[in-house]
Amino acid sequence: MTLADLIRKHVGEHPALSRTTTTSYISIAAQFEQHLPKVAYTELGPSHLNHYKSSRIAAGIKPRTLNQELAVARLALSAAGVGYRFAGRVKKLPTSIEPGQALTPDQAALLLTVTRSKPAWADIADAVELALNTCMRKSEILTLKRNQVNLHQATVLLTSTKAKRPRAVPLNADALRVLSARLESAAPPSNAPLFQHSHLETAWRAVKKAASLELRFHDLRHTAISLLAMEGVPESVIREIAGHIDESMSRLYTHPHRADIRAAVNSLTKGDSSVHLPSANSNQPNGTLHPGSELAERSTEASSSRVPRHTKVSLRQQPLRNRSHSRQTPPTKAACPHCQDPDWIINGRCAACGKQEESR
Repeated sequence: MTLADLIRKHVGEHPALSRTTTTSYISIAAQFEQHLPKVAYTELGPSHLNHYKSSRIAAGIKPRTLNQELAVARLALSAAGVGYRFAGRVKKLPTSIEPGQALTPDQAALLLTVTRSKPAWADIADAVELALNTCMRKSEILTLKRNQVNLHQATVLLTSTKAKRPRAVPLNADALRVLSARLESAAPPSNAPLFQHSHLETAWRAVKKAASLELRFHDLRHTAISLLAMEGVPESVIREIAGHIDESMSRLYTHPHRADIRAAVNSLTKGDSSVHLPSANSNQPNGTLHPGSELAERSTEASSSRVPRHTKVSLRQQPLRNRSHSRQTPPTKAACPHCQDPDWIINGRCAACGKQEESR
């Protein structure tokens, strides 16, 4: 049994795998069958997989794709009890996060118009419109079933998500219209999928070409999230809609457009601003505030309220609570002014010479 056979066996033993995962594993098995020598998996060693890795790199395969293939191989080999032989000896390739892109509102409108221009593109048109109106992932849309859609509550319940937790997606009017039409035409069983995978990829490539746009389907999710951010939707709400766990992921998906960035910078030059920065031609030295400006007045007030640097503050000027914590020094015991005896005071009279203590 080769590694490719082992991967197919693993798929057959795990019927709970999603359709997308199953298809991916079968495709990866075909790659190993094509590029690996026909060696039994029990005889397979790290050198074989490293040679496979080199040949795939030479073929121009992306690092992320190759890492996924090697991960599937390790999974199948570990399940067969021989994964320990490859631990730490077949290294993953370094990868970078793909930044993605967000369409402008005009580009999104153009894409929707093109997808609706041919009846043969009806399925991909519905998928595109759902992605732009719900922030749903491609896999979440293509695996959507009748029993996940609640038209009365205007929500879709996603039970199998990337974050490994259920997510309720709110539906706006456009998304409701699309799903209502698909529910009417879908097969009767409640677990029947609303989309057929067979021709969607072909239709997607044709639509992109017709619209003269180069993008991934996942960029529609970037677009929807960016549009929410442009409308001022709080980041916590965006994370809830998109199913992001942390803020960093939401920021990765938010793409401000150049026009918005330019408008933000231009807003700094509005005439109603109460604080003006010195111009490049100003005769004032750097760091000098304009007399009469708000910042200058605040600076003067703050300076007048400060205690001069060398001013001594006596104990009497301190608040009472601070005085109670001040260290108290006992009075020094003076000698008798007449005989200089140190223990002179007993009931106001010197014990050595008998003379009375002088009044102070």
